[in-house]
Formats: sequence, structure tokens, C-alpha cells
Amino acid sequence: MASWQFDVHVVPRESASEDRIAGPIDDWSAWRGRQPDDHFLEQLGVLLPEAKSWDDASRTWGQEEGTRVDVSFRDDQIDEVFVRVDLRSPQGKLLEGILSLARAVDAVFVTPGGQRIEPSVKPFLAAIVDSPAFSFVSNPAAFLKTIGDGEE
Repeated sequence: MASWQFDVHVVPRESASEDRIAGPIDDWSAWRGRQPDDHFLEQLGVLLPEAKSWDDASRTWGQEEGTRVDVSFRDDQIDEVFVRVDLRSPQGKLLEGILSLARAVDAVFVTPGGQRIEPSVKPFLAAIVDSPAFSFVSNPAAFLKTIGDGEE
């Protein structure tokens, strides 16, 4: 992850209960037993161009150091959906598209730290503003100083 990227997992709403997201999100397969509709991957392609993935079991849309969506597969089924938002040049329509796609598959966002975010503009932007990535983009020198001081 680049310092300017805000990371979230996209998980089915029913998989994002408070007790479920209390532990590390990488330890569970949120999409097991519930797959998004057939048009989900097509809609990703409408939002972002597909790119070469770093992993044979994954597909990527967008740019490595920009806004991108990674979809990991296990046994030919979606296992994980991961979004990285480039805060250096946020694109309103792209964010709206990602939020809309999450709503269409009845999903929510979960940060790596376990914060659950509803797929609507206000809570998503609030989570961005509270993120280290936003701190970095807003004031890189101050952000780097907090890291040097051990505050983040």
C-alpha cells in the first residue's frame, strides 16, 4: 500500500457483524457461500480498466499506485474484494461508482482495522478523512514526523 491509498475490503453485509470483524479480516473468506451476481465483474470493468494482476488467483482493475480493485478467487469463486482509493486525486464519479456497486450486491466496506463503513458518500468520506492516507495527502511532512515520533 502506498501512503496515499485508503484501503477497504468489500464484504457482504451479513458477513460484517461486529463480532466477525473484531479479528483480522484477512483470516476469513467473507464471500464464501454468497457470491455477487454475474454482472459484478463486468461492472468493475465499466468503472476501471482491467490490469495485469500480481497473482494468478486474482484479477485487478485500475492502477497499482492509483485507485484499484482487486478480486481474489478460490475454487473459481470470489473469495475477497479489496479496494484501494488514491487520495492524491480523488475522482468523485469513480467513488460513487464503487459505492453504488457495493450497494448493488448488498455489501459494506471494512477497513483493515475492522471499521465497518456503509456504502454511502457521507460515512465513506468520514472514514477517509480519519485515515492515515488522508493525513499523508493533507500534510506529508507532518505525517512523516508523526511516524518518526512513533505516534502512528
